[in-house]
Amino acid sequence: MPFQRVPPDPLTTDLHVEATYRLTEALVESEARMRRRVELLSEIVFETDTAGSLVFLNGAWAKVMLHPLRESMQRRLVEFVHPADVPLVSGQLAASSAGATEADRPLVRMIRADGAMLWMELSVSPLPGGAAVGALHDVTRQKRAQDDLAKVSLVASFTENLVLITDAGGRTEWVNRAFTERTGFTLADMLGKKPGHLLQGAETDQETVRQIGAAVREGRSIRTELTNYTKDGEPYWVQLQITPIVDAGGKILQFVSVQSDASDRHRAELEIRTLNSGLEKRVQERALQLAQFKSALDLHGLVVISDALGVITYVNDRVCDLSGYTREALTDGTHHLFNSGQHPDSFFDEIWTTIRSGQVWHGEIRARTRGGSPLWLDTTIVPFLNSAGVPDQFISIQTDVTEHRIAEERVTQLYHEVEASGVQLREANSNLESFAYSVSHDLRAPLRHIHGYLDLLRRATAGQLSEKAERYVSTAASASVQMGRLIDDLLAFSRMGQAEMHLARVDLDALTHEVIAGLAIEDGSRVTWAIAPLPHVAGDTAMLRQVLVNLVGNAVKYSSKRDEPRVEIVCAGVEDGRQVFAVRDNGAGFDMAYADKLFGVFQRLHHEDEFEGTGIGLAVVRRVLQRHGGRIWAESSPDHGATFYFTLALAEG
Repeated sequence: MPFQRVPPDPLTTDLHVEATYRLTEALVESEARMRRRVELLSEIVFETDTAGSLVFLNGAWAKVMLHPLRESMQRRLVEFVHPADVPLVSGQLAASSAGATEADRPLVRMIRADGAMLWMELSVSPLPGGAAVGALHDVTRQKRAQDDLAKVSLVASFTENLVLITDAGGRTEWVNRAFTERTGFTLADMLGKKPGHLLQGAETDQETVRQIGAAVREGRSIRTELTNYTKDGEPYWVQLQITPIVDAGGKILQFVSVQSDASDRHRAELEIRTLNSGLEKRVQERALQLAQFKSALDLHGLVVISDALGVITYVNDRVCDLSGYTREALTDGTHHLFNSGQHPDSFFDEIWTTIRSGQVWHGEIRARTRGGSPLWLDTTIVPFLNSAGVPDQFISIQTDVTEHRIAEERVTQLYHEVEASGVQLREANSNLESFAYSVSHDLRAPLRHIHGYLDLLRRATAGQLSEKAERYVSTAASASVQMGRLIDDLLAFSRMGQAEMHLARVDLDALTHEVIAGLAIEDGSRVTWAIAPLPHVAGDTAMLRQVLVNLVGNAVKYSSKRDEPRVEIVCAGVEDGRQVFAVRDNGAGFDMAYADKLFGVFQRLHHEDEFEGTGIGLAVVRRVLQRHGGRIWAESSPDHGATFYFTLALAEG
C-alpha cells in the first residue's frame, strides 16, 4: 500500500514545546544567577573573543583598574597590559584559543587608568569556538612586600650588627653574615629553630629571657641585653632590639632582632670591678643613679648637650629616633639642623642672651624632623658654668608636645567649625562608624582562630570527651559562628552609613520581584505572595535592595511556622508627599510595648532558639531610609503577624 504520513500528535508537540520553554527559562535564570555572583567577586573576570577583544567584564574591572566598563569593552585585553608583558599575555590567550588547558598562573603587570602599575595573577581557560574566559587577581601588595623584604635582607647583609629574622612563632628564617661570623652558627644551623635553644646557656639571665618571651607573645618591641653563647661555647654579651613586623591588618608576620656585641664593654666593667671593689660599688651606685636619671630623661625627654658655641657634643637616642638624624649626623652640628624657619631671628637672639648670662631659658620651640615634619618641643636650656662663672656647656632638655599642640589646634579648629556649620557632629558620627567598622574588621582574625581551633579540638578528641564536654565544645563553636554573623552584620551596618549614595530612578516593582525570587529559592517556596504593582522611586538601587531583603526576609522568617504562610507588599497611602509602602505577614508578631527596640542595633524581640538572627537588619533598614529622607515604623500584636511601613520619594516623570 502507498506510504501515508502520520499527522503529529498535538499533545506530544505541546509537551515538547513546554519542556523546551522551561529548559530555556531555567538556563536564562541560571545564567542571571551566575552573572550576579560573578559581579560580587573581588577578582576581575573577563571573556575575550577569538581576536583577544574583551566581550565581558565584571564590576571588579572598574573598581580595580579604574577604566569604565563601557569604554573598555571591545578593546583588546593587551591594550591594558604593560608592554613588557604583552607577549606573555598574548601567548596565554593564544594557547587558550588553541584548546590548551590552564597550565600556570603567571604574574603580569596591568596599567590602571591613572597610570599606576598593578601586579596581577592571570588565569585563562578556553571556551568553545576559540574564545577564552579568565580572571585577574590583584597581588600588588604581596609583590611589593616581597620586594621590600628582599631589600631589607640585602641591606642587613652588609651591616656590622647581628641581624636575625624569625617567623611569627619565633623560629629562625634568616641570619646575616655578621651573625654567623660572631656566633659561628650558619643559617643552616639556625633555620627553623628558636634562637634561644642554641644561643642561651648557663650565664644567660632567665628573667631577661622571660621578659623577651613576654614581649614576643604580646607582639611588642623590646630592647635589652643578655649573655649568649657562640657555637664553640664562648659566652658574649649582646645588646638587642626585637621588633615585630605586621601586615596592614595588624597581624604579626615576623620578628626582626638587631644585635650589637657588647662583650668589650662588659669585659671592661668586669676589670674595673676586679681592680677596686670599693670603687666598683661607688661607681655602680653612681652609674645606677645616672642610668635612672638617663632612663627617665630618655623615656620622656630629648637631651642635647652643646658647647659654648652651640656645637652639639651629645644627643640621646630619643633625639635620633624623633628627628630622623643619626647620632653621627648631629654630633659636631648645631641646632640649626632642627630649625623650622617658623621663628624670627629675634626669638633665638633672646634665647642666647638669656643662657649666656647664666640663666635658664624655658619655652616652646617649633622645630622640624629630617623629613620636614613639624615638631613642637617644650624646651628647658640650662647653662653649665666653669670656675670663672662663664657658661662653657648648655644642656637642653626637651619634651615632644607635638600631639598636644596638634590636639589644641584641632580643638580650636573644631570649635570654629561647630560655630560655623556643625561639622563636628557629622565628623564624630563618621568617626564612630569608622571605629565600629575597624573594631568589627579586627575581630575577624581572632574569631576565625577560635572557630578553627574548636574544630581542630573536636576532631582531635573525637570519641574521647564526655557528653557534657562535647556539648561545651559544640556550644562554643555555635557561639563563634553567631559572633561571626554579628560581626558581618555590624560591618554591613557601618558600611551602610559610610557608603556613597548613587541616586537613580529605581523600579521598585522589578526590584521587589528580584528579591522575592532569591528568597523563594532559599526560604520562601511555601509562601503565598500578594504583590501589588509598585511605582518607581528615587534612591540608591543597592541600598533599597538591602531594605527589601531585610523586610521581606523577616516576613518570610517569622511566618515560616504557619501552615500557610502569607506575605503582602502593597502601597499604603501618602505621607508628607512621600509614598508609603507596607510589608505585611501572618507570622509570630510582637508586643507593641517593645516596638521602640525594633530598630536598635542588636535588639531582638524573639529568642534565637525560635528565630535565628543578629538584630542588625532593621537597624540597617532604618539607616538606609533615613539617608533617603524617609522613615519606618511597625504595627503588630503577638501571634497575629506584623506590618512594617516605610516611606520613599517617588521618582519624577
